[in-house]
Amino acid sequence: MADSIQETLFENLDVGGQLEEMASTIFLEAENQPYKGKLAVSWCIVNRVRDARWSDNPASVCHQKWQFSAWNEGMEEWRDKRFEGHAQDPNWVDSWKAACSAYFAFEADPTKGACHYLVSSVQDQTYWAKGKLPCVIIGDHSFFNDIA
Repeated sequence: MADSIQETLFENLDVGGQLEEMASTIFLEAENQPYKGKLAVSWCIVNRVRDARWSDNPASVCHQKWQFSAWNEGMEEWRDKRFEGHAQDPNWVDSWKAACSAYFAFEADPTKGACHYLVSSVQDQTYWAKGKLPCVIIGDHSFFNDIA
């Protein structure tokens, strides 16, 4: 395992592309959340990169099948609509800031190492979260660091 997250992340040096995929995922998954919620989603992506169960780069983590609902099959039209005019949306700027902050570890991880999260209101209907206690709740999302 790499000594630092930066060492792991920089092994795949397409930094701009990696950050854009992270920012896009954050924008789609947490657009209506406060900045801390966007940062938390960003750290979930980074925590997955650090975890051997997932890919070793953020873009692959974001696009892994059935992991981030914004990228699920059948969501193409919804995504296209959400991206219309997004460059002028302050949430897009915050999504980029959150992506950079986690990627470069400019801000601490508010998720306590979480690799999973979901909208809190669906926890009881989500098989992997039933009976689990979130390690932190930020905005509308519950974060988990104990999902095997």
